[in-house]
Amino acid sequence: MKIIVILKNKYYNAIFISYLSYLLIFFPNFIFADVLSKDTIEWATFDWPPGYIISGPDKGRGFVDLTQKMIIDELKNYNHKIKVFPLARLKFNIKNGRHSCYGAAIYSKHYAVKNGMLIGIPYLLQYPHQILILKSKRHLFNDKKIVKLDYLLKNTNLRLTVQKNWSLGPIIDNILKKNKSSKNIHVRASSDGYSGLLKMVKLGRTDYIINYYSSFKTIINDIGFNLNDFEIISIYENKDTFHGASFSVSDNMWGKKIISEINQVVFKLRKDKKFRRIIENHLIPKGHETKYWKLYKQKIISQNHNINSKLNEKSNQ
Repeated sequence: MKIIVILKNKYYNAIFISYLSYLLIFFPNFIFADVLSKDTIEWATFDWPPGYIISGPDKGRGFVDLTQKMIIDELKNYNHKIKVFPLARLKFNIKNGRHSCYGAAIYSKHYAVKNGMLIGIPYLLQYPHQILILKSKRHLFNDKKIVKLDYLLKNTNLRLTVQKNWSLGPIIDNILKKNKSSKNIHVRASSDGYSGLLKMVKLGRTDYIINYYSSFKTIINDIGFNLNDFEIISIYENKDTFHGASFSVSDNMWGKKIISEINQVVFKLRKDKKFRRIIENHLIPKGHETKYWKLYKQKIISQNHNINSKLNEKSNQ
């Protein structure tokens, strides 16, 4: 009897070992073949807190990072890789047809044409850009809560520093373009982005910079500066200019396919409670939630078409 049991065990063991060997040999190949058969989307990020956070304890937990992850989770037919680039390089890659995507494009024809992109439907409502100064220099700005940028740029005693290739929206971009020969506008090209600009303000190397309030607040805290040392001033020319933010891709056949699928996810995300909590936690000042979502419905939900960088084309969803 013992001999028969041993033989049976050897028989089943042999079958089990054969089956296991089959799995070890062929199953990885199935996985590998599946990976190879899928197209890859490169999700390009850059140093732009609180949208993208590329370092520190909150790395990957900016509001664009988290929104992007929700989209990646829905796009199961693709491989995904996330890579950090300087913004200028990121835009160059997309303009030149790379299979790349990023989620901080301004939803405007101006931005699409300037950067040679295909821009999807907006998912985010951004507050207007504002000016940041040292509080100790407040008297140089006429002690007003709102100033005309065009007027400031004519004051040769005040120096504005902007980051190269960073759009500040069509209104401010056009004002800067009109004044591009001005000697008191300094264009800076550096990988440390707005953290570097803030340090310049703090050290007195420039008088003012322009960005979103949420970015100013996050970067000041991250660097360890005192928020009370700075002051934010609204810009008259764009005081009511809320604009959308979108995901963007190369303006080619690949990009049109990808942005169509991203749009389908964005349609659902706009009303998703998890997504809305992300935006409220990162972007909306306390007590302004109701006003924000009312504007969101008016200015974002109603926008359901791509913006093509080719001037005379519009791709409707």
